Amino acid sequence: MSALAVAVAMITAGCAEGRRAIPVVPIGSGARTQIFAGDGTLITEVVPEQNRLAVRLADIPLMIQNAVIAIEDERFWEHDGVDIRGLLRAASTNSRSGGRSQGGSTITQQYVKIALLSPEKTVQRKIEEASLALQLERNYSKEFILEQYLNTIFLGNRSYGIAIAVQNYFGHAMAQTTIAEAALLAGLVQSPSRLDPYDNPERAVARRSVVLQKMADLGYITETQRAEADATTLTLAPAAGETAQPPYPAPHFVEEVKRFIRTDPRFGATEEERTNLLVNGGLKVYTTVDLKMQAIAERTLTDRFPNQARAITDPNKSPDAALVSLDPRTGFVKAMVGGYDYFDTDVTRHSYAQVNLAVGKGRQTGSTFKVVALAAAMNNGIKMSDKFAAPGSATVKIPGYAPWEVSGDPLGQASLTACIIDSANTCFANLVADPRVGPQKITETATLMGIDTSVRRNAAGRITGGFSTVPSAVLGANDSTVLDMTSATGSFATRGAHMPATLVTKVVGPGGNVLYQQVSSPTQIVPPEAADTVTTALEGVLTRGTASGNGIGRPAAGKTGTTQDKTDAWFIGFTPDLATGIWTGYAQTKPSGGLRKVGDFGGRLAAPIWSDYMKEVLEDSPALAFAGGAVAADPEDPTAPPATTTTLKQNTAIFQPQRNPGTTTMPSVTGLTITEATAAIRKAGLTMKRINIEVPGALGVRSSDRVRRPARPPSAGARSSWRRHRGNRRPPP
Repeated sequence: MSALAVAVAMITAGCAEGRRAIPVVPIGSGARTQIFAGDGTLITEVVPEQNRLAVRLADIPLMIQNAVIAIEDERFWEHDGVDIRGLLRAASTNSRSGGRSQGGSTITQQYVKIALLSPEKTVQRKIEEASLALQLERNYSKEFILEQYLNTIFLGNRSYGIAIAVQNYFGHAMAQTTIAEAALLAGLVQSPSRLDPYDNPERAVARRSVVLQKMADLGYITETQRAEADATTLTLAPAAGETAQPPYPAPHFVEEVKRFIRTDPRFGATEEERTNLLVNGGLKVYTTVDLKMQAIAERTLTDRFPNQARAITDPNKSPDAALVSLDPRTGFVKAMVGGYDYFDTDVTRHSYAQVNLAVGKGRQTGSTFKVVALAAAMNNGIKMSDKFAAPGSATVKIPGYAPWEVSGDPLGQASLTACIIDSANTCFANLVADPRVGPQKITETATLMGIDTSVRRNAAGRITGGFSTVPSAVLGANDSTVLDMTSATGSFATRGAHMPATLVTKVVGPGGNVLYQQVSSPTQIVPPEAADTVTTALEGVLTRGTASGNGIGRPAAGKTGTTQDKTDAWFIGFTPDLATGIWTGYAQTKPSGGLRKVGDFGGRLAAPIWSDYMKEVLEDSPALAFAGGAVAADPEDPTAPPATTTTLKQNTAIFQPQRNPGTTTMPSVTGLTITEATAAIRKAGLTMKRINIEVPGALGVRSSDRVRRPARPPSAGARSSWRRHRGNRRPPP
């Protein structure tokens, strides 16, 4: 294709090209986004991955503007985005040189390529570049385009944009830039690495001479100025090395705060816009973290597991651990530990240092999920005093699902109180088989309690992962995060009223305008009196159940969890004013494949960590009693003493909903399942009132009906394997 044909094709494509959004580099004072703790203490500033300082065109010296225009696009102020004369000249020169490339792109085309296109060099891409440049020039001023270009170009040595390049190369303010310095910077645009003035000063100076001559030819400087600048000795500021950001408190928490802004549509229509706002917007982000509690959390985990830094192949390597601590009355997250050292640079031993083990995909929850089943049961007419069969093994039959074989410690006919204290698997299998409960209602309840129950689907609509609404969910077969499970379990501390977990309370723009203000209301999951009976039973877990011996000297309740083959150990516990969840396990797989076992139960591995942390973090706080009153004796053991005998006056003010003065559009829920509809409504910031309809009848379970195969719902779209879950056993004396 001839150069003339290429030019014609570009212009023709430009006429047909549809309107395309142009990214804009935010212009500001250079102030970085700041992230603050709950008490207003500055935690850190957001450091951009690219070293950039965007400025207005009026603040860029005219000498720098002219130097760049002279060498990169001398007819910038005259063309309409594509310089046909320059294009033909470049094509002719390339032809005579046997294929050596000479640029013919205008500044507008270069900006389009940087902002919108990939760097591949094809005729089709060149045509697309030119057509978008024509569109850009039709819709924006020359000054805007030049400003965006000068703030976007890469000039080597971690310098993006002309302003940061002046700082890095010369170490002074932009207004002090000399003619020689402006010419040197303009010359770097062609090839920042080949012309690097630190590594190749002779090449850089030679290119500077070319730029100076071009400036003189075009009348931007006089011949005398050119000669004086050309004779100037190259003087540079000391090269800035790759400086790592100094460590700061609560790094995994901070990363989750950043993720919140990058992913929430309220901060921009696209991820690029939201990231630009976070990095370049000069925001003030106010969070909920308590730095004192955070430090105690990190130290507690390190004290219990001092050998986390060892390689996975080391038999003495301690398990990884994650912790989330929040105020269940507000949902405010006070501490979050996502791993043992976010700033560890040993990628061979600790390649997952910056992976937050408290959030993300999560891990199997084991028997900690039984508290969700209790919430579903309480909300559907079942009481903690109701008895269910708890044999050593049983085969559970639920309509729509294949028979499911379960085993666990035998309790005979036992109340739900006794079943949760001893974490009896077969008892909870019978509970999920009760038609008043069932897998679907347990999933719906989990959603209301803040647990992610979404599913992943492929292009054909088939489920490929996510939360499975199956009978084994009651024993913790699904993955959930420490954050979600702690938030859900904390609902019992507030008598069944769930407050969404919150990390960010307010985001303020550089002009003082509030971009985001946290407003949330509690969702009453179960009636307060029913929630009180669950809390009473969960107190028994610490006094005489699977976590006995881990009390903290004040009213407290909780639940242990251990997954199949002891790969994960959990404890999630709460007082009236603080809920804390602990997960322990190994984040890496063994070289031979498979997850390494932690080798112990949640009650003996995770619960002691919880106890250490809660004792220290609450030592200066008054010991509050649960609002529901004294703890009743175990109905299966009338001689067991009550765990708590003190009752404080109920504070009902914390359960009053907070009114949001704004309005919210009700999302469409047509065609959605109850779980999907609930999730959509909660995401919109709305609350729901649930109305239950009693369904008579019961489903019996016979322990003799054994089928030696995994159960799966016959009508499910995707095949999913289930495993038998033994849950927690009471520790031996």
